[in-house]
Amino acid sequence: MMDWERGNKIIVYCSRKTGRTCSGGSPVIPHEHPREVYVKSAKANDRWVIVKALTTESDKLCYYLIDKSFNIKNLDWEIVNCDSIIQSHIISTFDSISFEKILRDKNIGLKFDK
Repeated sequence: MMDWERGNKIIVYCSRKTGRTCSGGSPVIPHEHPREVYVKSAKANDRWVIVKALTTESDKLCYYLIDKSFNIKNLDWEIVNCDSIIQSHIISTFDSISFEKILRDKNIGLKFDK
């Protein structure tokens, strides 16, 4: 997760890391329009990332589940469409009940802070 404009946060696939700090990468959430969605909360374990975000236009919550089981470390980003590989490992919904069901069905124990 990186700080973005006006204190907003985004999730990136880190491609430039210095020590424990990510200084650049490919946007994951939001993928295409960073000013339309910003991350409110995120939790992760070795396999999964859960994200609660807010749409800026309608002030509506949305939820994302990222499966981190993909490997693009040795791929040439100029030849292979790595963004599409990353996006194929994301499930999104605007419904918190549906999101909780997805987490239960996949046996994912991550929870957002209250």
